[in-house]
Amino acid sequence: MTKQIQRGGKPATKRGRGRPEWEPTATQRRQIAIWAGAGMRLEDMASALGISTPTLRKHCATELSTGANQRRAEVLESLFRQAKKGSVTAAKAYLASVPEFVVPPGAGSELPDGAPAPAAAAPAAPVTLAKPLGKKEQANRDAVTAHEGTAWADVLPTHHAPDTPQ
Repeated sequence: MTKQIQRGGKPATKRGRGRPEWEPTATQRRQIAIWAGAGMRLEDMASALGISTPTLRKHCATELSTGANQRRAEVLESLFRQAKKGSVTAAKAYLASVPEFVVPPGAGSELPDGAPAPAAAAPAAPVTLAKPLGKKEQANRDAVTAHEGTAWADVLPTHHAPDTPQ
């Protein structure tokens, strides 16, 4: 049975023993969603709030999952609006966010009428980049072909630069 305690003329119930359970404020919930959206580790978030990681998981599960996605969506919307206004930086950042299209479970292979079929992911051929030439090598190659396309083309003999395949 709990005792009634008189406080300021109003009866109040005495709470139980131990520390009261942590309850996040609206500001803390928003911060957690922003941090989760940015990829901050749970341990770091809990440390910043002065709580344990299990307490964070227990009380802020929604913010850690859907809240993070909502914040990322807000950022993408903001980037899109800025890109539409002419911001090249925002356009590049928006286009750099590569979407991952996943067919939801249960959707099967049914496509709406007129919808293009998804392309099969073909393995990309390995790209081999040529080793860039050094300054002297490039200057030698440019010197050999400098006369081409000028009035000197008929006067000077055509020859190949050293170490150049013919």
